[in-house]
Amino acid sequence: ERLAHRAVAEPADGTPTTIDVDELVARIGAAADELGYEVASRPADSSAAPPLRLDLPATEVIGAVVAFLALLRREMAVVQLHLGTRRVDRHLLLDLGWSPDPAEVTRLLDWQGEALDAPPEDAAGRPLAPQGLRPMARAHDGEAWFNLDRDGTAAHVKVLLPIAVETPESTR
Repeated sequence: ERLAHRAVAEPADGTPTTIDVDELVARIGAAADELGYEVASRPADSSAAPPLRLDLPATEVIGAVVAFLALLRREMAVVQLHLGTRRVDRHLLLDLGWSPDPAEVTRLLDWQGEALDAPPEDAAGRPLAPQGLRPMARAHDGEAWFNLDRDGTAAHVKVLLPIAVETPESTR
């Protein structure tokens, strides 16, 4: 819970910053590791070969993702997490995947909407992030959703976030 609070702290000058995708994955992976997850990162998609930057404040993205992961760990006792990214047009698709406990699939289906929308709270009721994962993504022209495969052996939360588009220099 302290980790989520630390992840949403703004830079010393108070200015929100953008973040490159490699750093985003590294920070989410490190936070997940601190939360007790065994993290397996998927190799980067070759379509994302040039360095990509997200066009939104890094602290909001990391805070919302880490708060969601803290809630997933606490509520669903998930311990193994797959973390992947790929470029989809002008967006980054962040994929958080795990194998749910078969006995918990019905509870997971009931819980997932609340988990994506509501700001996660600690045991004392204090918010771990300013807003939930889906509202954060939507506030920045993105989206977040939950997928469960047909046989219930793989669950994913996918987050679509805008990539910063570099303005080409004009020629004279």
